[in-house]
Amino acid sequence: MFLLRSLCINLLRSYLEPRVLISTIGFQLIWWQLLVFVAKGSAYLGCTISFAYVGFHLATVARKRWKKELLFIFIFGLLGWICDALLVFVGLQFFPHSTSVPFWLLCLWFNYMTSIHYSMAQIFSNKALTLFIGFIFGPWTYLSCWKLGLVSFSSIFWVSILQGILWMLWMWIYRFVVLRKIF
Repeated sequence: MFLLRSLCINLLRSYLEPRVLISTIGFQLIWWQLLVFVAKGSAYLGCTISFAYVGFHLATVARKRWKKELLFIFIFGLLGWICDALLVFVGLQFFPHSTSVPFWLLCLWFNYMTSIHYSMAQIFSNKALTLFIGFIFGPWTYLSCWKLGLVSFSSIFWVSILQGILWMLWMWIYRFVVLRKIF
């Protein structure tokens, strides 16, 4: 009980820091706007706003380390997009409005990467929480896309389990990168 209480207090403290707060709220708003614009057929507008947010993030939140942050966003965003492409290639997930992995998904990955060093950093201090967040919230993001009709799956249950495992791995990699200060 004490461990849970102290973790909650540490999370609350870190989220009150201005850069972390901007990163958390910014990512959530940009993520949702992108999905809404894509669902309404305005993916280009959503992607434009997403790229503008990445620029805003680099100029304000990550301003002292913007070059490393940009490299991190690009490399890991591209790797996430490629992982989605592999799931499409093996026939586990499909994008009904696209014949391939859509560009807006790459924008989504870039936006997600803006949160790793800031709003996600406190979570990485706890191994179990890192894995739990990956297993639960990774697939949850795809299920929200599914509810909007932006993605479909060969089997929702099994793909969600597979994505949970993949997201646990992703979170572990991010944890390693953040704690070791590689980027």
